[in-house]
Amino acid sequence: MDTDSHTDTDTAATDTAETAERLPRGAASAERVVEAARACFAERGISGTRMGDVARRARMSRPNLYSFVAGRAELLELVALARLHELGLQLEERARGLDGDVGEALVDQIIETTRLGREDPEFIALADAMPRFALTVMLTSGDSPIHKINARIFGPLLARAMAEGRLRSDVPIDALHEWLQNIVTLLASRDDLNDEAQRTMVRRFVLPGLLS
Repeated sequence: MDTDSHTDTDTAATDTAETAERLPRGAASAERVVEAARACFAERGISGTRMGDVARRARMSRPNLYSFVAGRAELLELVALARLHELGLQLEERARGLDGDVGEALVDQIIETTRLGREDPEFIALADAMPRFALTVMLTSGDSPIHKINARIFGPLLARAMAEGRLRSDVPIDALHEWLQNIVTLLASRDDLNDEAQRTMVRRFVLPGLLS
């Protein structure tokens, strides 16, 4: 019996925290699994890739593959996290290069983060293939690895606002990062808003929640 048939049904309850805990064990091999999956997805498409394909590409047995991921849903999540980590590094570097008013820099960074999440072909394909609940938890939970990625994306600008005495001090900065994480997820789903409409919304409703 092909065990691929059971993986799509027995992993719906896999949560993001468990995914994060799997990564440190044999990090080099986990990275190999992610690289193999990405290569298979690029060649065969996500729907056309089976767990056995990934195992062969990673040069490991299927049982060994399942020591890193419980099934297909968790594999998709790991690959999505890998892509978001890459985008996060780009956005962190971008944040460090923004100058001018820190409020406008924050607006610009929020809009660019939203744009990348909405337009990146690899991430879009992975998000479309993931179970909706798992995707929502991954993108919005403070316990998700996305939270650390988000902190890197906005950390330089929030630190600058703090140094200028403009960052609100009645809320922990970690909570501000989590709130921004949810704001970006919300805006990414609003494809009915053009760039200027999004900027206006962020200026009116998000900046007052960040800056004093």
